[in-house]
Amino acid sequence: MVLKRSSAVLAGIIVVALAVVAWYGVQVIRTATDDGSQSTIFVDTPPPVTGDDPVLGPGDALVTIVEFSDFQCPACQSMRDTLADVLVRYAGRVRLVWKDFPDTYVHPDALSAAQAARCAQLQDKFWEYHDALFVNQDLLSTELYRQIAQTLELDINEFQACIEGPLPAVVDRTFREGLERKISATPHFFINGQQASGALSAGSLQSLIDQALDEAS
Repeated sequence: MVLKRSSAVLAGIIVVALAVVAWYGVQVIRTATDDGSQSTIFVDTPPPVTGDDPVLGPGDALVTIVEFSDFQCPACQSMRDTLADVLVRYAGRVRLVWKDFPDTYVHPDALSAAQAARCAQLQDKFWEYHDALFVNQDLLSTELYRQIAQTLELDINEFQACIEGPLPAVVDRTFREGLERKISATPHFFINGQQASGALSAGSLQSLIDQALDEAS
């Protein structure tokens, strides 16, 4: 499959933007090291949750975990089971929100995978497709996207037209939301506004959630 022009344009934007963010992050680290001051590249404002964002958990949950993620990112894959366990452990009190942040600078198939998942979302199968992509992370390809769609019994003609069409605007929107918050790597989390990056251990994630629950009570 050859992505349409809009997909190619966004891919170029992502490569340039992530290179700039990565450079900026290095400058901040150097500044902190050279003069001993503490600097951060993050803003405090959590991203908005909209109707286009896939969500697991109740809308009135006390804690919202917003995850900026990438389907070809190994650390993101490693968080899948940890996040699933958290949703069971804190059932009714926590919800998980997905935001696409495909880092095509190092993950060339991340953008096409994000598009495929959003096409599945149009048929109410985002999370099932999400899981299948992470399980088959080493095999990301047009053929795999179609196989997953068939396994999930999606309308294959509708799905195929979607992945061959323009990139869903929501992928561009969530990527820009991440850039606005100076995110430079995935996974990156906002837990009721508090930020954390990388493959968190179950214990670390639970501690952050417990803290957020205490503050929200």
